[in-house]
Amino acid sequence: MNKLIIITVSLLLSSGCSSLSDDSLSSNENMVCEKKAVTGSNIKKRTCMSKELAEEIRKKNQEAMREINKRGNIYQDRN
Repeated sequence: MNKLIIITVSLLLSSGCSSLSDDSLSSNENMVCEKKAVTGSNIKKRTCMSKELAEEIRKKNQEAMREINKRGNIYQDRN
């Protein structure tokens, strides 16, 4: 019985410590955290990255959208 209590308390403490590390990431001024939908799951995953990396990804995505818009709809029915 004592072993069960010790294991339960250990699990609760370790799970509490892991959630603290996520909070410390989001409180960092140089980090950006967001929740993203994961394909095949109803649970969103929290991802954190530096502000510089987030800005670089945003610019690359924006440029990719511009290229797609320039080419037009390549799947358009031409009948």
